[in-house]
Amino acid sequence: MISLVEFLAASPILVARAGLGTINHTLLSLEALRTRGMEPAGVVLVDSGKTPTPHEMIRENMEAVASVAKVKVAGVVGRIRDFLNPDDVCFGPLSELLDQN
Repeated sequence: MISLVEFLAASPILVARAGLGTINHTLLSLEALRTRGMEPAGVVLVDSGKTPTPHEMIRENMEAVASVAKVKVAGVVGRIRDFLNPDDVCFGPLSELLDQN
């Protein structure tokens, strides 16, 4: 996908899991994008595990990624129960990133 984004000269939105391990994984992914000259529009976290990630952990992950990487972390998308008819709240973080461009 990174080659396709590069070819299209698009501003990627990085989607990362909300829970444990996301800080390292997200920072490495952002570094890979930037190494190829791509500046991400931002990051959206997804909390879709079997059990919800504690809100405090999500907040800490968002703050750490935003602070270290100097990138906007727009929010969290929770479990989507019906992909054919997702709740409007699922689009909030994406709207926040797309509205700024």
